[in-house]
Amino acid sequence: MAYLKLASFIALAALAVACKDGAGGDGAAAACPATNPREPHAWIDKMPGMNDNPTLHVTLKFDTPNAGDDYTLVFSGSEESAPPAYIYDLERVTVGNATVVTEYDLHYREPDFAEPSLRAVKINCGGKLFQEISPVEETH
Repeated sequence: MAYLKLASFIALAALAVACKDGAGGDGAAAACPATNPREPHAWIDKMPGMNDNPTLHVTLKFDTPNAGDDYTLVFSGSEESAPPAYIYDLERVTVGNATVVTEYDLHYREPDFAEPSLRAVKINCGGKLFQEISPVEETH
């Protein structure tokens, strides 16, 4: 009987921790694992060549809690303005296995970029603004 009580207590404690960390399905955003954003840059490459389609480039350095973490940007919408601002979510796609703060160098490319120009690129992480890059330059 004592074993059952102990097992029930452990299960209840694990459930409480999971709910506290946002795994309870209530729609709360998880905390952003990335910190200390720096050296932001965004540009639209309109250089003529074999592929005449413009490409959006976004680069950003930040710290990540694990060596081996991998991140990407996922388009989440735009702000209606002329020119518009694009909004992206910074998502960790791979969790590294060595817990050591590591600098991550993100370089995101969006080929066949349709917009002629952008006012800004906004990057959210964990449901909050992580970095805004403005202006967005154009190369010809």
